[in-house]
Amino acid sequence: MRVKNRSNKRSYLGRRKETNYIKPIVIILSIILLIAVLYVGMRIVSIKNSDEFNMSKLSVYYLVSENVSDDSNMNNLGQAFNKLIIINGEKRVAHVINIPQNLFVFSKSVDASNTNPRDFAVFFAQTLGIKADYTYSIILKREYLKKIGVKNADELIVNFGKRGLKLIDYFTIRSEVESLRPDSVITEVALAKLYAGLGRFNISQHEVPTLTKLPLKITVGGKTFVRIYADEEKFNELKNELEK
Repeated sequence: MRVKNRSNKRSYLGRRKETNYIKPIVIILSIILLIAVLYVGMRIVSIKNSDEFNMSKLSVYYLVSENVSDDSNMNNLGQAFNKLIIINGEKRVAHVINIPQNLFVFSKSVDASNTNPRDFAVFFAQTLGIKADYTYSIILKREYLKKIGVKNADELIVNFGKRGLKLIDYFTIRSEVESLRPDSVITEVALAKLYAGLGRFNISQHEVPTLTKLPLKITVGGKTFVRIYADEEKFNELKNELEK
């Protein structure tokens, strides 16, 4: 009888030790989960309460392909576009203007392929009478495109046009911005607003009026340039489209 009692006591103590071992794990996991929830909550509040995220503010984004075409492939140049995206929360629309990479505005001697992206975005927005509160430039690096699971600007617009800003983005957006730096002028809040605006608002596509469909090869002073000239007389038509 004594042997039997000792055996039962040992079995009871074993179960007790096992129970004491599980409790700390549950507590640790609960604390980690609580920290994660608090972190996401703070991220959401800080981003959505930022003035940059305010949808009543007009934000302009200039998306530029990392690899600009050259005159070695003349037939494809006319199909290579950068994107000027205007997030207009008041009208609930995301305007997407397709800008040829080799666009040349003759009256201002501005060449899109040889101008700082943000400077070109500011210039072109002002040319169209757009009074932006914020202007950003995004050089679409391969690392960034890989992170968001797309191949180019067109896929980016389609993808976020369908999904918008998701909870998971609050975890990944910092890494995405870091992959864009130092070439791009963009913040975490601004990128979050771009995702949200594309998903929340109607996307309206526009084309820059040009004098020719394909670029021209121009030689000036012994130098050769590949340009597609803007039809500046039709800029008012594009302005009217954006005001609708």
